[in-house]
Amino acid sequence: RIKDSVAIEKLKAEKGVTTPQTDTNLTKTEQFARELISTVAILNQSGEIDQNTINTLSTSLSQEIENSNQNKVYNILDLKILEENTTKTMQNYNKDAGAVLYKKYPVNIKILTILEESLTAEGDINANNLSKLDPINKQVQEIIAGLLKIQVPSKLADLHLNFINAFQGVSENLTNIKEIETDPIVAMGAISKYPDNNEQVELLLQEIAKTINTIVN
Repeated sequence: RIKDSVAIEKLKAEKGVTTPQTDTNLTKTEQFARELISTVAILNQSGEIDQNTINTLSTSLSQEIENSNQNKVYNILDLKILEENTTKTMQNYNKDAGAVLYKKYPVNIKILTILEESLTAEGDINANNLSKLDPINKQVQEIIAGLLKIQVPSKLADLHLNFINAFQGVSENLTNIKEIETDPIVAMGAISKYPDNNEQVELLLQEIAKTINTIVN
C-alpha cells in the first residue's frame, strides 16, 4: 500500500479515512491509484495539500516502484548437494554448469538492445516490441531448470543457490517489463531492478569460478 508519511496517515485517521480493501483482481498500479485517490481527496478537502505533501506522495510512488519483491525464491532443499569437495567434484560441477550456460549466457546485451529499440522518439515504450524478450526469458528459464538438476559440491551450495535466484530475478523482471501498458508500476519496478539482478548473476559467476579454482589449482 502507499507509504505515506506519519503525518498524512494521522490526518487520514482524524478525518476517518480508511484504506480501501485490496481487491486481488486489481493490478498493483490500480491498487496504488485507488488508495492515492482516496488520500488526495481527503487532503484536498481539508486544505492540507502543499508542496511537502506532494513530495511525500511522489516519494510513495518511487518506493512502490522500487520495493516489489521477487515472487519465486528457491531454497537449499531445491539443490542436489554433494558433501565431497574434491578436485573431481569441482571439475564435474564446472563442466555441468558450463553445459547449462553454453550458448544461453550472457543475455544482458540482447536485453538492453531490445529495451533500447522499444523506446519511442517521445520517450515512451513500444509494448509490442517487448515480445522479443520472450525467447530470452525462455533461455533464462532453461538455465534455471538446468542449474537445479546438476550436482553441487557443498562448498558451492550457497553461491549456486544465489546464482539460481539471481537468474529467477532476471526472469521475473523480463516478464514484468512486458506489463508496461497494463501494470506500469510493476513494469517500472522490473526495469529498475533488472540491472541489479543481472549484476548479481555476473558477480556470483565470478565467485563460483574463484571458489572452484581454490580447490582445483
